Amino acid sequence: MFNLKLEEFASSTDTLEIWSVMKNHTDHDLQVEGRTMFFDRDEVPLDDQTAWKRMYIPANSFATYREYSISPEAAFYIVEIREGR
Repeated sequence: MFNLKLEEFASSTDTLEIWSVMKNHTDHDLQVEGRTMFFDRDEVPLDDQTAWKRMYIPANSFATYREYSISPEAAFYIVEIREGR
């Protein structure tokens, strides 16, 4: 089991930067994968979905997942997290 906290910022290139801090509450290491899909102000998907990024979270520790949108039109996002394979 782990916690997930999300934050977003406007980057210096006027694109959307998102952070996701994941906390592993187990006594064993976790391997997870994350990707992000960005949407414009009307919640229409943009063509800048990221590839799956693998992260290793040590037992009772945390990891940070970070992505940037390609389009400056990005206003919303969805972060998908799945068990690493």
